[in-house]
Amino acid sequence: MLLTSCSGSDSVRIAMHHWLGYQTLPVAVNMGWIHRDLLTITTTPSATESMQLMREGKVDAAALTLDEAIQLSSEGVNVAVIMAFDISSGADVVLSRYDSATLKQMSHITIGLEKNALGSLMLAKLIEQSGLDQDKFIISNIPADQHLDFWQQQQPDMLITYEPMAATLIQQGAIRFMDTREIADTVFDVLVVNRSFAETHRDALAAIIRGQFIAVSNLMTQPDDTIYRLAQEAGMESSEVRQTLRGLILPGAGYNARLMQGEPSHLQATATALSRLLYRQGMIGNELHGPALVMPDILLHVYHSMPEQ
Repeated sequence: MLLTSCSGSDSVRIAMHHWLGYQTLPVAVNMGWIHRDLLTITTTPSATESMQLMREGKVDAAALTLDEAIQLSSEGVNVAVIMAFDISSGADVVLSRYDSATLKQMSHITIGLEKNALGSLMLAKLIEQSGLDQDKFIISNIPADQHLDFWQQQQPDMLITYEPMAATLIQQGAIRFMDTREIADTVFDVLVVNRSFAETHRDALAAIIRGQFIAVSNLMTQPDDTIYRLAQEAGMESSEVRQTLRGLILPGAGYNARLMQGEPSHLQATATALSRLLYRQGMIGNELHGPALVMPDILLHVYHSMPEQ
């Protein structure tokens, strides 16, 4: 695989925090699958800081959840989604202290969640699939980094969280009540790019996407080595990486292409549905409008140019 070099002015500035699903990107840089001059990664404490850098124009792209991309777009930030990093398939979890029969007998149910589109979506699916009365729920908005303390100290009845935190709490007696395996191809982490930048830096972005796909492929063919490298990047133990990966799909070129083909594509249809949910929950001021949030052409060019599909 030939790697594209570039001048400093062509370097892509990407903000990302230490979510495991994003760490294939720095692994690809360290392995030489993405030229170091091509990509500048700014590590942030959380998605909130990554979004702020996008608003201020201090980075060209960010690794975010699909709902965070929708939020930026609703604020008037000119962004486009050009690739999916991962799809949650069990990594996002509803935990409970009690079984379904006991919960149905309770007069009220305390639940902690991070109030974003994912938390709202998981709560809606919980109510729909469990048959629990929506009016029973007393909701606490708890940032993800406080979930452990909240569960241990406040003793809620339920908690919406994600791996590897979920595995830690299950070891302490929590029950896995529901997870994102039951809402497949819905919860995405994506590469969000300033749309104007994407139009003028297609080759650089294509090279980054190509390197990302090599890293994903390497995870399949050399899992032990790649998991070790992912653990180093994410600041996790290898066992935690393995646990989290069990609940994630990391789509390569072909899977990404399937997500982005069609009118509307699956990813665009999901974004439209999520924007309606965010709007109904009062989390954005308006639903998606204007150009489609998903810009598929750069990724599809990479897909069609790769020797093995």
